[in-house]
Amino acid sequence: MVGPKTGHDVPMLNRRPVGLEIHRGIETAMGLALVILPILLGFAPGSPLSISVEAVFVAGAFGLVLATLGLVASRGGDALSPSVHRVLDIVAAAALIGAALFFAARAENRADTVVFALAAFPYALLVFFTLYESGGPDRATTVSEESVP
Repeated sequence: MVGPKTGHDVPMLNRRPVGLEIHRGIETAMGLALVILPILLGFAPGSPLSISVEAVFVAGAFGLVLATLGLVASRGGDALSPSVHRVLDIVAAAALIGAALFFAARAENRADTVVFALAAFPYALLVFFTLYESGGPDRATTVSEESVP
């Protein structure tokens, strides 16, 4: 006889090991890196990458969107609910993949494609493995004064 399923019976892909708080920090860091790194790597003297000005502006715009998503989503879901955050993350991941494909189709500069591909792949993995719940193991809890004797 088979009993009810427990959390231990669920395959790894259904567990979503990244909590929303960790996701927010990584998302903010990725956004800031997407703003800063193309500028530093593309225009530094003697840099092996020659990133186009268009790619720097597009990367900066995406970086600002990702950093804003990471900073706006609050712990309790007051500013941005987890379900809306998930939808916006999926749209941002698809847009990053689209930008990588766009710059690849242009075939003017391989470094542009690499920048967006290196941003899109880890971000898509982050979105895939995130548990979008306002509560969870990394959420702080408080005790009301009424329940304290």
